[in-house]
Amino acid sequence: MKRWPGYAIFQIELRSRFRGWGIIFVLSLYLLALVALLVLGLVVLLDNQGLDGESLFLVLLGSQFVLLCVIGPLSSCGGISMEHERNSFELVITTLLRPVDIWTGKLASAMALGWVLFACGLPMILFCTFIGGVSPWKFLFGYAFLLVVYLCYCTFALWVSCMTKRTMVSMNIVTVALAVINGLFPFVYMIVSEVGVLDQGPLQAWVTYWGVMMLSPLLFVEGWLTDTQMLPPGTGVAGGYSPDIILLAVSLYLVAAVIFGVLTLRRLRFPRV
Repeated sequence: MKRWPGYAIFQIELRSRFRGWGIIFVLSLYLLALVALLVLGLVVLLDNQGLDGESLFLVLLGSQFVLLCVIGPLSSCGGISMEHERNSFELVITTLLRPVDIWTGKLASAMALGWVLFACGLPMILFCTFIGGVSPWKFLFGYAFLLVVYLCYCTFALWVSCMTKRTMVSMNIVTVALAVINGLFPFVYMIVSEVGVLDQGPLQAWVTYWGVMMLSPLLFVEGWLTDTQMLPPGTGVAGGYSPDIILLAVSLYLVAAVIFGVLTLRRLRFPRV
């Protein structure tokens, strides 16, 4: 791994992330929130339909989606802007490292934080699987999709960090973007579903449904894992999640990650005189 040109950046970023009491606070807060949400879901399930491994797994996966896709991007907001604030950006881009080495090193450190948080939740994942009812395909898809979305959000945060050059500004932009994607879009979907907009023809239903579902990964993965019909009855379109649609969703987030990566690399080039 030391032969990787971006290893130096990765090592420096990793030491800065996992040094001191900050990482202990993040891990403790993550575990407390995850356990609290899982216990709350367990209590609700026991009161309503009894203990169900698949439903409890959905609660756990949804909680990890929200926590990981907030902690990861917010921790990546200072990846490049901190170099500007320390007046070390010019020193970094004038080294022998290529822009892609700098970018991959910072992105790898952000992904490493996600893996650590995921590993902390393994006992709760095993608890859900021991109860039963979770198919291996849904388990693999859920966390593979979570990994792709986490990658996309981290690349977006690094791009914002490169554009704003101020950590607080980039954190505010990323926070608003995450709130819109994971909060506003599901709320809009609930509203349009209640007022019956989805029942006004196949074309409008497709636009309304996919405009919200594809932009909100939490809605998409929860709908797929619960076998929710893709479109409501009466629209003239067959429901159900097909493998092609799952592949389309994963491909869209991968393409978005590549686009944000290319835009960031363009900003990391040393300006020509």
